[in-house]
Amino acid sequence: MSAPETNVDTQKKRHKFPLIGIALAVAVGALMIFGVTNLAFDDDSVETTPVVTEGDLPAAAE
Repeated sequence: MSAPETNVDTQKKRHKFPLIGIALAVAVGALMIFGVTNLAFDDDSVETTPVVTEGDLPAAAE
């Protein structure tokens, strides 16, 4: 049993814009994932050098 009408040219025309929309949605999703990942592992926002003041040091043992 086959499909009643398989006009490939008509199907190409009908599916062109939905496929473009799906491709754009995938691209936007990939950019969002890249952006969130880039922000999550950004080292510039974290201070890695601890600030030690004189009051934080342990007393010297005599």
